[in-house]
Amino acid sequence: MIWHDRRIWLRILCSSPMSAMAVVALPLVFSVTNRETGLLAAIIFSGINVGLLLLLWRWVASNNTAVGDCIAGSVVTTLLFALLYPSTTAIHCGGSRTECGNNFKQIILALHHYHDSHESLPPAYLTDDNDIPMHSWRVLILPYLEPGGRYSNYQFDSPWNSDQNLPLAATSPEFYRCPLSESPKGETNYLAVVGTETIWPMNNPTKFMDVDDGTANTIAVVESHASGILWTEPSDLSFANMNWQINAENSRATISSKHPGGAIVAAVDGSVRFISEKIDPEVLQMLTTRRGGEQIESEDWW
Repeated sequence: MIWHDRRIWLRILCSSPMSAMAVVALPLVFSVTNRETGLLAAIIFSGINVGLLLLLWRWVASNNTAVGDCIAGSVVTTLLFALLYPSTTAIHCGGSRTECGNNFKQIILALHHYHDSHESLPPAYLTDDNDIPMHSWRVLILPYLEPGGRYSNYQFDSPWNSDQNLPLAATSPEFYRCPLSESPKGETNYLAVVGTETIWPMNNPTKFMDVDDGTANTIAVVESHASGILWTEPSDLSFANMNWQINAENSRATISSKHPGGAIVAAVDGSVRFISEKIDPEVLQMLTTRRGGEQIESEDWW
């Protein structure tokens, strides 16, 4: 009978489980993990596949047709993986961009709550009596992102890098990091553009009414995938020293991200937008000023 034919069972063993693993398991792995984890899973899967083939080869060494079936099953599995890999990594990148955008929404909402409570936005940083930056705006809005917690443990009578406060930097809140971030733990990917021209004039707070260019056309917070700045550190991008090309190579003084094609920003009005890296650098610079008087159409930047 056909069910007693060892070759039939071998075809089922080679084709069904291995192909099913490739079609079902790998896309799930890639869609919920990063590329490195997904690639590791692929290597492990390939190793299992090769190991099974070697065992099957010994089992059916006297049956050339069955061995051919095994090889065919392996080839099919490899082709399926090659076809699925780009789409599943694209799904992951898209999902990470959404998560990153949600972080921006939390941050800009916290800035609005701060404005409601203090009748102004927070300054870019608080200073001591010698005008030395002491505390970041990211610390000041913590109560509106997570009540209690880190904010209650932060000591405002000590500098951000004191023995009392520096350990908090290592806690690395998820809402201050892009899901695709490869930066060391504690570094933030969300920065202000500080300067007298922006809504962050150093240690001087501004109000929404100070944004003459319109809150929808003025950027509040930007993305930087390799900032080198701890989230508690009173340091951000400098308007005067910016490279206005998004994802400019070999420069930390730029808006940048791990999302293909551009970077995410939040406008003062609360909107979160993805800006193409092809945007005119002059337009991008205009979007960070609060009272430059420029006329910018929405289609010019999103």
